Amino acid sequence: MRAERRVDLGLAAAVAAPALVAVVAAVAHGWAPVGDQAGELARIADVGTARTPLVGPYSRGGWSHPGPLLFWVCAPGWRLRGTAGVMATVGLVHAGSAAAAVVLARRLAGTALAAPLAAALLLVQRAMGPSGLVDLWNPYVGTLALVAGLVAVAAAASAVDRALPVAVLALSWAVQAHVGPVPTAGAAVLAGAALVVAARRVPDRRWLAGAVILAALAWSGPLVDQATHDPGNLRALAAGLGDPAAPRPDTATALGHAADHLGVVPAWVRGGGDLTRRRPAWTLGVLPAALALAGRAAHRRGDRGLQAASVVAGAAVVAAVAAATRVDLVVASYLYRWTWAVGAVGWAVVVAGPARWLTRGLGPRAGVAVVVAGAVAVSAAGLADGERRVPTPVPSAAAADLLDQLADLPRAGRYLVVVHGDDWGTVATGVGVGLAVAGHDVAFPASFRPQMGDHRVVEGTDGRQLLVVLVTPTFAARPPRPGARRIAVHDPLSTAERVRVGDLIRRIRRQVGAPPGQPIDAQGYGGAVLVAQGADPADVDALAALAARGRRSTVWLAG
Repeated sequence: MRAERRVDLGLAAAVAAPALVAVVAAVAHGWAPVGDQAGELARIADVGTARTPLVGPYSRGGWSHPGPLLFWVCAPGWRLRGTAGVMATVGLVHAGSAAAAVVLARRLAGTALAAPLAAALLLVQRAMGPSGLVDLWNPYVGTLALVAGLVAVAAAASAVDRALPVAVLALSWAVQAHVGPVPTAGAAVLAGAALVVAARRVPDRRWLAGAVILAALAWSGPLVDQATHDPGNLRALAAGLGDPAAPRPDTATALGHAADHLGVVPAWVRGGGDLTRRRPAWTLGVLPAALALAGRAAHRRGDRGLQAASVVAGAAVVAAVAAATRVDLVVASYLYRWTWAVGAVGWAVVVAGPARWLTRGLGPRAGVAVVVAGAVAVSAAGLADGERRVPTPVPSAAAADLLDQLADLPRAGRYLVVVHGDDWGTVATGVGVGLAVAGHDVAFPASFRPQMGDHRVVEGTDGRQLLVVLVTPTFAARPPRPGARRIAVHDPLSTAERVRVGDLIRRIRRQVGAPPGQPIDAQGYGGAVLVAQGADPADVDALAALAARGRRSTVWLAG
């Protein structure tokens, strides 16, 4: 028994290592959150007050994601260590999820499943990068928890009753933070329940009762919100997702992007995905077919654990393909991050059968040794990747620099953050939340209500001084408002480099026939679009390299 526990401990420690290393590196580096992360930090700060959030992070669709567990769980870390405590909390959740997944996989089907799953978890963490493992952005935080949740459902369906509370906590964390995996989690739970019914087995009442209590606690916020608001967020969310008029990508585009994440050699194996790559739609059928064959083989061998894993993983993959082809509003790679969890579990199950046959006689320690070696490599790569130890490092550096320059801003003032420029308000949000956290009386325009909450927004100016945060790729020659006074500026480029940015933008506009003033995005997918429209690839590459170092951010005081 002690030997079995040592194997569990070795696998758990190995798969948790990259996330733990990322936590240490991020906490030592420090961080100023911007954009959506800054908004989420503001809601974390509300926990424990009369404004404790009952719903999840906001969505552009006009509703919020299902639940506030992200805010509730991160609140103690925020109280203890500020943003460092939040990053540590997220990293610890990832580490604990990975560890729980491999331990339950061993209970379910032995090292033959646990070792491939551990390898898949290391590949996913490598693709996420050190910053992704500590990022509180809601599309990212549930990735490894979803892995643990799917494995726990399969384990619970195979008579590992102690997996029931893990399934509830892991799936609740994943789906409350982001609505994307809801169909997948639902399909997995239904498949697991069907297996229990088919086996005519009654789970242990103690573990079942514990799972029910945890579910009631985890979902108390959304249920209270639904009972006290009309229509309530859950109803608004369902209506928004079911709206036939909601903009969606064409089927071929959606299938191609889904195949990049769920097809053959998926994005998490290659080290990440982007919108310049689409895969043939037929590759989406490879994993479900392989899982069907794996389940049939496990049934013939009488391997109930691996058979249950095949059924649950197969249901999850089919639901994931259906959900991934209906991504709302925009097609963006971050909206597919949760699919990495589904692919990791699915391919681990497929590999488990051959792995059992190939490793006969080697014993579990050989698999542990390979996993530990992989963990060392992924962790070392994370430590070496100093530029990505914290989330959104470029705009975060801008916000941190501006906040340092605004340290002497009079605390007696009342300020309204006004967004100008072309960065979606990313830096402005970070500056505003940073000043509010430091004790300034800061408000945001009414358009920020879903992100910040009613108590942080005002209609009109409310007699406040304006903090105009202007972010541009080129120099801003004039104040954004008459009489505005510049009080802080951050520019990662030299004067000559900033002039060259302006020259490149004007030249590319002429090449693609864009009107003056139209934003030019040369990075990632935007660069590919410009080249397709006739822009010189050399100009696009040069602009992308300069843009990657950051835009010019200026804070003006007016009124």
